[in-house]
Amino acid sequence: MSHARLNPARRTILAACASLSLAATLLIPSANAEHATAPSGIDVASWQGAIDWHGVAGAEQKFAFVKATEGLDYTNPQYHADITAADASGLTTGSYHYGRPNTDPIAQARHYAAAYKAHPQDLPPVLDIEQTDGVGVGELQNWTRDFLGEVERQTGRKPMVYTYRYFWEQDMGNTTEFAHYPLWFAAYQSEVPTQLPGGWQQMAFWQRTGEGRVTGINTPVDMNLFNGTPGQLPSFNGYGGVLVPGEKVATDHGMGTSARDIALALLGLAGAIGIMPPEVAGNVANQAALAAGVDSLVAGALGGQVAGLGGKLPVAELNRIVQGNYSIGDLLLLLNAAGHRTEG
Repeated sequence: MSHARLNPARRTILAACASLSLAATLLIPSANAEHATAPSGIDVASWQGAIDWHGVAGAEQKFAFVKATEGLDYTNPQYHADITAADASGLTTGSYHYGRPNTDPIAQARHYAAAYKAHPQDLPPVLDIEQTDGVGVGELQNWTRDFLGEVERQTGRKPMVYTYRYFWEQDMGNTTEFAHYPLWFAAYQSEVPTQLPGGWQQMAFWQRTGEGRVTGINTPVDMNLFNGTPGQLPSFNGYGGVLVPGEKVATDHGMGTSARDIALALLGLAGAIGIMPPEVAGNVANQAALAAGVDSLVAGALGGQVAGLGGKLPVAELNRIVQGNYSIGDLLLLLNAAGHRTEG
């Protein structure tokens, strides 16, 4: 997830780039202007710092996912405080594990399950799977199967899968094996997604931006909509049919449009960008995106992502973006995942 997400170091770089100053306003929704029926909520990690959860609840947010664990041994130092305070503020609560597929899935599942069971929560456990860590398609599918199965055995609850379209189609081989698990789908765009990967027919949650602004949180935050009714949310006793595919819920500055031209431009500049200082690389990427006809806010966010990568572009993945029908939102999610570090 943010990642849907820019980590603190990358946000610092972004802030330092004067020409990218508009990026912080990308996809900032009003907390109250989301969807007439679908409950709105957030997901957070350690870099958000101290959160006024009563302020979040007062801003009409109905649920919160808190990052619990990552890999074999990382536990979010804010996890206990955040999930306890979110629950006390009346929000429906959940948590997630950021998967690292290059280490033991069973051990990771048990690590997460222990954190999950330590804090009673309303929503099912979640696997955030958006990294390959160099693992191939078949091994990644095996890893995912083992993790999800062990989490269910340990918690007694069927887990949910968080992912985005590019990752699932390209790195998971677009397998349909996991379509019976609830889907938390990341797609940064203004319209409800019309195309889901992996045989899923509907999503339970939609993460639609990584740059929301909510009372009580001093940083940008991931914003989500629950594809169900307010009555279904607290016990997660059903979902589907509330978010209509293609329905517009916000202004997205072109986030749902094709990323092909931008990816081509970045590939053409990859060699030069790789030897530039990060802030210069970000500026060059920003200008390339503008030249490709992209909204200035989106270009600024893209430049911030490239700066955060230190100019080290994921060339193989960009080539796949060119060959496939992926959106600018998919491209930003890809670049964000490429720059993820443990403190996410």
